[in-house]
Amino acid sequence: MVWVGEKSDTGSSYYNDKSSNDSDSEEDEGEGEVWRPETSLSHNAVPDTAIATTARSETVQSKFTVDYDRLIENIKDLNVLAGEGVSKIHHTNDGARLRLPDPVPLVFYANGIMLFSGPFRPFSDPVTQQCVQDIHDGYFPSELQTKFPDGVPFVVTDYRDTYFKDTRREVFRGAGQVLGGETRPSRLVPESKTTEKNHDSAPTNTPEHTQLKIATQLPGAKMTVGQFLQKLPKSVVKDGKVIDIRNSVGENLTDGKGGQPAVTVVETDTVKDIKRRLEGSEDRRPMTPRNITTLRVKSDTGNHTYILKMKFQETIRDLRKYIDLHRSSNSQPYNIVSAYPSKIFDDEKVSLLDAGLTPNAVLHLRVRK
Repeated sequence: MVWVGEKSDTGSSYYNDKSSNDSDSEEDEGEGEVWRPETSLSHNAVPDTAIATTARSETVQSKFTVDYDRLIENIKDLNVLAGEGVSKIHHTNDGARLRLPDPVPLVFYANGIMLFSGPFRPFSDPVTQQCVQDIHDGYFPSELQTKFPDGVPFVVTDYRDTYFKDTRREVFRGAGQVLGGETRPSRLVPESKTTEKNHDSAPTNTPEHTQLKIATQLPGAKMTVGQFLQKLPKSVVKDGKVIDIRNSVGENLTDGKGGQPAVTVVETDTVKDIKRRLEGSEDRRPMTPRNITTLRVKSDTGNHTYILKMKFQETIRDLRKYIDLHRSSNSQPYNIVSAYPSKIFDDEKVSLLDAGLTPNAVLHLRVRK
């Protein structure tokens, strides 16, 4: 912004208009002058916004209250608006299909919330307060509007009677030790961290707080090493070299043990026949039949490989029967899929020969959606 006019006095709160007459009397002084807005601010004073922010942060826990019942009821209404249970068009590489939107997990604790799979967000965080206040007022959280412009359903877990202790915020609060017995403050931890009160400890000063449970683990099932490795690329190319990412990380996570997938040779009827032939004398052994195929089947988690020897005339049903014998009873339903060309073998009456799985093939299991 450009102000018209020139200063008549550096200490004055006004600008003189150029059109003002120099011969005007002193009683007319001030007419034709423009107010200078910067003179209304004290440069030595702290801005009101900073004072308000500081005061609000100091008393946030005492003033910020959560009505859990109202939040849950508002979330039910928001889920209806977001189309909970209504399939939406999902575009894929080969067209489009209808799919239910994936809900967002939301966990309420006595001292904070947890969106998605974490991290924990205490109520003392202004961003968390804004998120909770939006829901409390009946609005979709503003922080999610960019990612979900049309809204998204929530799956709520109510742990209002549980106090979550975030162990990630615990730091070393002692003093550093040096040779000679001299004690010095730690240079790695700020002094304020060594003297401040531990705000992560569960409050015990009111009767209702004595009934709270303490939780330190995130809710939900933990990701296994195999599931984590499946999210990583198998290899990357850098400076013309192929770097094996997945196996390298797997060896580090398992200390060099179990980095490779476990291999199980399934004892099929064909394998039993081969063993019986090998038990006889060499001169009496019959010739190995030519109608035997070798199948390598990788599990749905990728951490196990099954090797099966079967005859050409055996069917996909026989293959599934052998695989089921080595899977746990609570395993999810699966499809038998070939990698290239990609094909699902869902006709269990088809023989291995007709399915093109001879004289050998590589398959993998895929959990049905």
